[in-house]
Amino acid sequence: MKGTAVPPALAALTLILLALPVSAQTRKLTAAEAVELARGNADALTAARLQSEAARIAVDEARSRMLPRLSTQVSGSYLVNPPAGVTVKAGALGSLPAALGGTAMPARDIVIVKDAERGYYKLGATLTQPIFTWGRIRAAIDLAKGEARLAATGFSGKERDVVRETKRAYFGALLAERSAAILTGLRDTAASIVEDRQRSLEEGQATREDVLGAEADLAGIEARLVEAGESGASAREALGMLTGIDAKAVTLASDFRDDAGIVDEEKTRKAALAGSTDLDTALSKRDEAQAKLALERAGATLLPNLALSVAADAAGQRFPGSSDWTGTWNWDVTISLGATIELFDAGEAAARIGEARKDLDAASSAVSMYGKLAGLDSRKAVQAVRNAAASVRERGARATLAAEKLRNARISADQGMIDRADLYGAEILDGTARLELEGAYYDLESALADIERLTGEDIDEHH
Repeated sequence: MKGTAVPPALAALTLILLALPVSAQTRKLTAAEAVELARGNADALTAARLQSEAARIAVDEARSRMLPRLSTQVSGSYLVNPPAGVTVKAGALGSLPAALGGTAMPARDIVIVKDAERGYYKLGATLTQPIFTWGRIRAAIDLAKGEARLAATGFSGKERDVVRETKRAYFGALLAERSAAILTGLRDTAASIVEDRQRSLEEGQATREDVLGAEADLAGIEARLVEAGESGASAREALGMLTGIDAKAVTLASDFRDDAGIVDEEKTRKAALAGSTDLDTALSKRDEAQAKLALERAGATLLPNLALSVAADAAGQRFPGSSDWTGTWNWDVTISLGATIELFDAGEAAARIGEARKDLDAASSAVSMYGKLAGLDSRKAVQAVRNAAASVRERGARATLAAEKLRNARISADQGMIDRADLYGAEILDGTARLELEGAYYDLESALADIERLTGEDIDEHH
């Protein structure tokens, strides 16, 4: 069996297309892929992530204050006018009688104290260990933990914001793309209406007002078409900034969601309460306020802070390792148990304690407030989803009706039962209904994204 011959031009075109690099081909991008790209690329998330990591390191720094600290001291001194030593010169004490030999007293110089050298060196090491601080170090650790939790909550909230903005940008671009396609068809229909009205005017079957009305309708559609194009460009620009890819060239592969029944109010309320970043932030601030109050109480007056100190010192005039060092350095070890007591501070500590107590009361009130708001926010979010879903059903029904009217109008036009004006009217009605339906889909998608931001959980996409 012989195969069909392929035309040379078609074969050449096929080879050219196969030779194109993969990067030159349009990339398909789903909403889920866009979200994952944004999670790893968004600058706002990078900054929040670094702040969270810095806060976790600060906890390790606070913990280190419970451990001993070792420090060393090394000093070298130079004496411009060193003190002279003490020397008894030979014969300074006289001499023995000639009968006894006449020996000088002393017979030679006796050095009692050597002349001081110009160089002097000292080495020391000190080990310090806190013993009892009235819980100050523990409170400082708790305060650092609160800051770390607050930073982690901030990162979580920023991540949810990025996810929501990514979905809004994605589906905003999808809405603009579909709206532009519908508006392009409406513009062609409106342009045909203008031509018919102009022809009717020339034939004396229409007025100038009829023509101007048709032109105004055409201008309105063209304005909406420009608006859709600009909105789509802005949405793709935002999507590219969030995901780090060239969003202008991608094909949007995801569709709008239309199943609002996947949102359960009771589950949403519980998830909103458990995952509220505002409530978690309030809880973190309350923990911080408690730690700060404990820290200020530990710093009150008349509370001794105990610390153990072990100091070792060595000093001499010849540096160890030098050729003339004799190993005659003096050394000592001092073990001390010290207490530091603040006797009077003019009421500063008491004022700080009072301020910290008020901060704790305010933070506790915020916890209560945000706990109630989480329930209210979930109610409003569910309401928005249900309203949007109802609008999708309504506009979907109207779009179905408009499509049926257009189908019947086309049949009637083919049979000569209606004129072109009636057909154009059905086309305008159909396009307008489809535009409203696409807008309702976007409103539902935006409402679902708000619930996901509130709960921190992704709603399954049923498509």
